Amino acid sequence: MHRRSRVTTLAAATALAVIALAGCASPQAGPTATATASSVPTATATATSAPTPTATAGNVPTDQGSWIIDFDTLAGVRVGQPIASFGQAAGLVRQQDTVDCPPGFSSTTPVDGEPDNQLSVSFLQAESRGTDVADPTLTLGMVFARTSPDAVQPGSPATTAGIRVGSTEAALLAAYPNVKKGSSRYDESSGSRTYFLGPQGGRYLVFNVRPTPDGSGVTVNTIQTSTYNSIIDVCD
Repeated sequence: MHRRSRVTTLAAATALAVIALAGCASPQAGPTATATASSVPTATATATSAPTPTATAGNVPTDQGSWIIDFDTLAGVRVGQPIASFGQAAGLVRQQDTVDCPPGFSSTTPVDGEPDNQLSVSFLQAESRGTDVADPTLTLGMVFARTSPDAVQPGSPATTAGIRVGSTEAALLAAYPNVKKGSSRYDESSGSRTYFLGPQGGRYLVFNVRPTPDGSGVTVNTIQTSTYNSIIDVCD
């Protein structure tokens, strides 16, 4: 999105330009496109990756692969709960640039040892963008990779059905046959697609899938839990 460096530090909470994190839409502005519950197309492209594993329970602070992302929780931190205590236990970095981004905590790790492709996890108080909050509360959680991986990322938080960053589009559709086809701001320009589940308790689980760099498949690039049914940008 723009100022990508800020987004990665923020744990790439710059949701997806799409996905390369392009774009700048404030969370207060809402989704840039209204998602529709249209019929979901059959996924024809698959990536050269093993079947998506079932998510492991636990939410161990030091093991991101055990973290679960759901409608109202990320790694056991529930919507409305303070983030700082968990962030410190998990070794997350506090977001300092609250002029352009919301307060929160995040982490970034290389995907497959490639420093140019970062896997980011962000815990954010999205509505407080522009305000420094010492102990923000969770309102938006996001898992994001700068480039769609060509294999499931075991270090990525997972949904309860085992979908992680790097899971194939086909695996996503198989795990959630009732998922709705939506849209996000940069789907058309980036060749990505948006899907969402919900609302549940006024919240959505949103997925963005995108072709891998070598074109061998289409994999999950972003998983987001928020009050919006499309991928939103949180920094500009």
